[in-house]
Parts: sequence; structure tokens; C-alpha cells
Amino acid sequence: MKKSILTTALLLAINFFSMAQQVMTPEKLWEVKRMSVLGVSDDNSTIFYKLSLPNVEDNSFDSKYYKMP
Repeated sequence: MKKSILTTALLLAINFFSMAQQVMTPEKLWEVKRMSVLGVSDDNSTIFYKLSLPNVEDNSFDSKYYKMP
């Protein structure tokens, strides 16, 4: 569990520092992917998460689901 929290924190930190060099505009905000943790397997060996990318044309989000051992 600690490993998954550390991995998530690292991904968020990398995203934060890479964007810190650019001016935040509404257009840039629409390019930001959103990560949501959905849960952990019963044996705590796998984490399930979803990445969502805004779709401006449809006014919705395109989502992909992943699992990380």
C-alpha cells in the first residue's frame, strides 16, 4: 500500500514540476489528465486507477482504466 501511495505522489510531483515552467491558461487546463484511484485488490497486490482526458468537443471525458501490480 505504501508503494502505491508513493508511486501516486511521485506521478503528481512530476506533473506539478513539469507544468510549473509554463503559464496556466484555460486551454492548458483542458490538456491536463486526471487520475483517480478506484481501489486495491483483495490481496493488496494490485491498484486500479483511471486516467481521464477532457474532450472539449463532446463536453465530456475520455477515460482509460489501468491496473498496476
